[in-house]
Amino acid sequence: MRTWCQDLPIARENKPTVELVKVTDELKSIEAYDKLGLERMNKRHVGARLKKTAEADKEEKK
Repeated sequence: MRTWCQDLPIARENKPTVELVKVTDELKSIEAYDKLGLERMNKRHVGARLKKTAEADKEEKK
């Protein structure tokens, strides 16, 4: 007895290939999480820094 699955052909699709790359010292030196944390901190403190520079300019004009 044959099942219906044996009558259906298996479609082989062209899958995208994965490109392998050697890990270089340059790639190892990138500290992504440190960079993201620094940029988050800069974004968070931009208002306070602008206020501080505005106050310094105001004091300088006096």
